[in-house]
Amino acid sequence: MRASALVCLLLLCFQLPRVQTASDVKNKKAIKTQQTLLEKSILKDLEKMKKNFNATIDSINKAIGGLKNFTDDSIAELKNHTRKAMNEGDAILDKNLKILENYTNDRFDNFTETMLDNLERLSNHTAAERAAIISWAHTRNHRHEDILKTHVALCAHDHGHHGNTANMAVSYASASGGFMDGKKNWQVFNETCNNENCAMTVLNRTSGVFKPPKKASGLYMLTFSVTIDVWGGISRRPHQPAEYQFRKNGANLEGTSFYCNIGSSRNHDKVQGSKTILLKLGEQDEVDVVQLRDTDIADTDISFCGALIHLEKASDSPGGIGEDATNPEFPKGTMPELCESCDSADDQCLARCLTDHKYAFGKTPDCESTEVPKCEFEKVKMTATFNHDTKSAIPEADTKMDDATLKLKPLKADDVYTDLVPK
Repeated sequence: MRASALVCLLLLCFQLPRVQTASDVKNKKAIKTQQTLLEKSILKDLEKMKKNFNATIDSINKAIGGLKNFTDDSIAELKNHTRKAMNEGDAILDKNLKILENYTNDRFDNFTETMLDNLERLSNHTAAERAAIISWAHTRNHRHEDILKTHVALCAHDHGHHGNTANMAVSYASASGGFMDGKKNWQVFNETCNNENCAMTVLNRTSGVFKPPKKASGLYMLTFSVTIDVWGGISRRPHQPAEYQFRKNGANLEGTSFYCNIGSSRNHDKVQGSKTILLKLGEQDEVDVVQLRDTDIADTDISFCGALIHLEKASDSPGGIGEDATNPEFPKGTMPELCESCDSADDQCLARCLTDHKYAFGKTPDCESTEVPKCEFEKVKMTATFNHDTKSAIPEADTKMDDATLKLKPLKADDVYTDLVPK
């Protein structure tokens, strides 16, 4: 069994070759033809394609290299251009900032000096005006005070009056007479009186005349009082009781008389009579009381009072010239002369002051302006637009590949044998 198996194995390993047929020969020939075709035609085309591809790659690399160099050069040029422009601009700006700083400091120094000078002018001016206003106010107030402290009020009295003829003036000068309550003082503005003599210039007890003091024209209240003996006049005809009347400047005043003739006995024959009038009197006016009837009867308890009710000056000119706004000396607030803020080099401006001046900061210096002599600003230069010509930097031929290098030789129909499989 082992021998049989060994024999079979050897037969399998050493089989006899198959007899070659015509189809095998034809196929081999076709394979050979295809191999030759590949070696002679297609392989050459592939080599040519490889060469053209490599040439294209070299052209692309060259173009990319040129573009890279151009880009590097452009970036370097732009960097240098930008740095130069920025440095120039920074230098100009720094210079202009220093000029502006100096100019601003000079303007503020000048402005400060001008303001201090104007504040001093304003202070002095207002101080003078304030003093004038205070003086005016004091004068006016003193005028009012003088009016308010003016007082004229005097009363004279006597034991009696005995007149034996008609139109006899009543007087108050007997030993029993005098100024009522001893009051002898009066005042007109700053003129005062506090004695018998000056009191007599107003109310003269001897003549019975009342005359306003100087500068005391106005409205006066005048009162005369008397106790009339009426029975004696009735029992002693043809004599009658007395009748009294006010006179002004020697003329009787209508409506100011009073009279009484009633009495029942000697024990009931006294009548109290009184008359009060208001008169406007000037400095030269005189007022007294006169007995109108011819009588020989003595009346008793006579008195005369004159009092200033309203001073004429208080209505005509309560403040004097101090209240007259049209008076040239009437105090008025005015604008002081203020110096204009000027350039320190402008002598004409420094010597000039303006009324109603309004402060204003100086204009911004302008190099093209002639109004600012110190203008030294330099304009920042405008940099040229960065422009690089790419067309002239890289030749157009270097950016293109030759289409001819990519063309392959076309295969002929005879060069290709497709009938590899036996029919």
